[in-house]
Amino acid sequence: MKKIGSLILSLCILLTLSAFGCAEGGSGYVLMNIPYADFYAAEVTDVSGLDAVASATLAKPRAGSLVGGSYHVGADGADISGVIFPVFVEDLTALPTLGGTEVTDESSVAITVTLKGKEQSGEYTGAAALFEAPSYSWYVLSEEPAQYKALTLGDKPAFGAVTGKDEAVAAQAAYIVDRHKDVVISVSGLSALDAADVSGVVLTAEDGTRVGLRHLENIWRKTQFGLNLDSAEYAALKGKRITGIRYITKEANYVVETDLAPVIEVSDAAGLAAMNENRSGNYVLTADIDLSGAEWTPLGAFVQQGTEGEAAEMPDLSAAFTGTFDGNGHVISNLVINQPEGWSLGLFGCIANAEIGNFTVEKASVDGMTMVSDVVGYAFCSTVKRVSLKDGTVTAHAGEMSGEGMYGGIVGAGMSSLISKCDASAAIVLPDDTANAGIIGGGLEMTSVEGCTATGSVTAGANCYGLGGISGCGFGSEHFSDCTAENVTITAAGGCSWIGGITGYAGGFEAEEAGIPVTKVERCSTKNVTVSVGEDAEGIGDFVGAGFYSELAAQAMGAPYDAPTVFVITDCTAE
Repeated sequence: MKKIGSLILSLCILLTLSAFGCAEGGSGYVLMNIPYADFYAAEVTDVSGLDAVASATLAKPRAGSLVGGSYHVGADGADISGVIFPVFVEDLTALPTLGGTEVTDESSVAITVTLKGKEQSGEYTGAAALFEAPSYSWYVLSEEPAQYKALTLGDKPAFGAVTGKDEAVAAQAAYIVDRHKDVVISVSGLSALDAADVSGVVLTAEDGTRVGLRHLENIWRKTQFGLNLDSAEYAALKGKRITGIRYITKEANYVVETDLAPVIEVSDAAGLAAMNENRSGNYVLTADIDLSGAEWTPLGAFVQQGTEGEAAEMPDLSAAFTGTFDGNGHVISNLVINQPEGWSLGLFGCIANAEIGNFTVEKASVDGMTMVSDVVGYAFCSTVKRVSLKDGTVTAHAGEMSGEGMYGGIVGAGMSSLISKCDASAAIVLPDDTANAGIIGGGLEMTSVEGCTATGSVTAGANCYGLGGISGCGFGSEHFSDCTAENVTITAAGGCSWIGGITGYAGGFEAEEAGIPVTKVERCSTKNVTVSVGEDAEGIGDFVGAGFYSELAAQAMGAPYDAPTVFVITDCTAE
């Protein structure tokens, strides 16, 4: 009887241990749900503030495509709790004392979310079911993982640093403008992440400060990181140069060496003007600014690299604004520039390899000769996005360089740039014999416009060309998409040509070797757009006035310049 009783007791113990995923007890490896503070404790210099991420959009924490590598404890998606990561455990039988539950191959969680009106469903089985399980839940691994943290049990669980050697990778990091956060860093060229979930990201500052980031709150699409000015993460990095970005994945640690200068906060007119002293800086606006009382000096100037050919269009980078400017939703008002013989004029005179956005310019008046705008005089290889212009005026003056014109509410001249999600209410006024004017952009070459809305007027003298509700021209622009010209009046005197509700002229060539793409005008609309012209006007359209054609270019260069440029209009409406 004693032997039978002992055997039954041994079987009971064995079954109990099997329920913990370890038939014989002892050490082993598991995948575990680790709260953020616990996960980062051995990786960063301060874990304060690294708690669960609350989300106003409850669907996002539960969308694995957005937050791969994380988990959340609640089925309502109210927060993201931490990181799913391999762990080495000395005593597997002690895991239940942490408060989690075991996930096995039989475990399954079905999740359905609706993002941007589209329903997404998925079933998480086996180890993947940790995605919606309590903190410290675990799944027993059958072999040693590539990377792991060692768990030490005591009054509070402690997780050591990630094992494995850091691997330096070639990638580029830069600040960009995004309306969701005050400071955003973007990494490009890191193909190693294509098939990997990002478990964690650590930013390292020049003084050795290491800051951990959280999914959705800070880590977006694996390659972008957002910080708010009032966050603990930003406070730890404020005024410091960021020298490294360390990605932690289950397979390896990837380190990107960086040299990101500190973000500079701008809160008044003096600070805004001081940007001309450091035109390569990264700036964020922290207050509305009133520029009343003095004429504005544009930020950055267009100094030509040469006088002929491409060199005449390329700005000297030492004179242009080459940094980033995030307006952070603020308003810059009462801007005045009066330089009838000036060029490259606006809040920004010339930007090159730059990115600006997220601000409103209100009550602006700019007078100049060429490349004139209320916001950006000349944008070269740059991005202008989410800029709003209210009550703007641009007045062109005749001069030795006014023949090419280029006058716009948001951008005067654009070369190889992007204008995105901007809106403008403005009046553009041109004298005789000028060209290329629109309420969003003036003369745009190889520059696309997307998601923009224009309201206001373009008034031109005699013998002008390239007049449009959105832009004066889009020569070689890849696309004008999702743009609307509404309540726009275009008035032109005699002899004017190439006038369109969206753009005056646009297009490229089907021959790829020409290097000038055919322009796609798609999903655009004109609503209550009125065009009034004098005698001998030609080339007028609801969307595009005409393709570009020059007899001089045809004679000098032949095909394909011996025919007008080509554009394609699809899914557009005119009312």
